[in-house]
Amino acid sequence: MITTTTMTTKTYFSTYNFEQMLNIKFDPTFLPVAATSFTLFIFLYKVINPILSNLLIKDYKNFTDGQKIDWSTRINSSINSLTVGIICIYMMIADHGLEANPLLYKSYLLKTNLCIVIGYLLSDTAINIIHYKKIGDPFSMAHHLVSVYAFVHVLTLNVMPYFANFRLLAELSTP
Repeated sequence: MITTTTMTTKTYFSTYNFEQMLNIKFDPTFLPVAATSFTLFIFLYKVINPILSNLLIKDYKNFTDGQKIDWSTRINSSINSLTVGIICIYMMIADHGLEANPLLYKSYLLKTNLCIVIGYLLSDTAINIIHYKKIGDPFSMAHHLVSVYAFVHVLTLNVMPYFANFRLLAELSTP
């Protein structure tokens, strides 16, 4: 006697989604946001942060070059975390599409937020490379580049936006 067993499998991705993943095309729509973010954070680092620090921090003049670089990058980090964190909280509260489809959802606000972070991460990496002898940290640079890689996947594939947003919430923990 011969018996046959039929196995059922659950489909997580539709054929359309599978074809979409195979036909990945770079979408330059959000590239200006990342470039603007990069430029803004470099401008803050080189111009605005030193001017405001000289005006507001009495001992700033006595900082070593390394301390000034570190101070300015920490200001940039705080600005990034506050900006990105506020957008993340708003999305968690108000963007119901993100909640309804956490694996595959196109959110233009999330993409904008990711590009802000990508611009910041690339600017901070560039600053670390330029001033490597004073403040360079290979682990920090590796962390930045791996984060950029992951966020570019979310931007390109439109996958796991909820988890990307949740990950960005961790930016609020920046001291």
